Amino acid sequence: FLNDVNKETKKLLESYVEEIKNAIEATEGNPPREALASNIINEINDTFLSNFDIEEQWHDIFPMLEAVARKIKTFHLGSSGDKLDYEAFKANGLVCIVVGGHKLSRGVTFEGLSVTYFARNSKMYDTLMQMCRWFGYRDNYQDLCKVFMPKQSFNWYSHIARAINDLYIDLEEMERQYKTPENFGLKIRSHPDSLLITARLKMHTAKERIHKIDLW
Repeated sequence: FLNDVNKETKKLLESYVEEIKNAIEATEGNPPREALASNIINEINDTFLSNFDIEEQWHDIFPMLEAVARKIKTFHLGSSGDKLDYEAFKANGLVCIVVGGHKLSRGVTFEGLSVTYFARNSKMYDTLMQMCRWFGYRDNYQDLCKVFMPKQSFNWYSHIARAINDLYIDLEEMERQYKTPENFGLKIRSHPDSLLITARLKMHTAKERIHKIDLW
């Protein structure tokens, strides 16, 4: 079922990308400001201004649009989807939009990834952490990397980040005391609502405890 949804999403994206390419081609020879008379070019400018805080201005970006748009290709990665082969586009480079689900979130790392629309969800810490394969370490690209996700996912990842930081503090304390997990007792902050740390079957000897904090 989800494969069918992804295939339809790819078709919609291809149609929209074609509209964008046509608009860019039609305004290519115009001055940057005049090109904004096109609704699609105006949308691109709005996106550039609202989402990217970089030194370059619209008049720097506009002349590059046509060369980049020509390289854009759309792929669907799924059980019966397309094959993304970077070598096939080595001569001129590739700008791609990739649609997918399980395979994308837990099994593929993309070269030069800059923007992610992340809609998948899970109610377990460990699964969510496997899914956040977004950017890695890319010097000089931080201002171009963007993640878009539902507010609920954002809140869940924020909670998991805090829980992991707490765990790191415990691990450092365990190391200072020359102890091991067997005789130290590691803890992971639970979620007050719906998130689970991992599947119940994987919990083994883990136990729930209320940890009181003295605010004094």
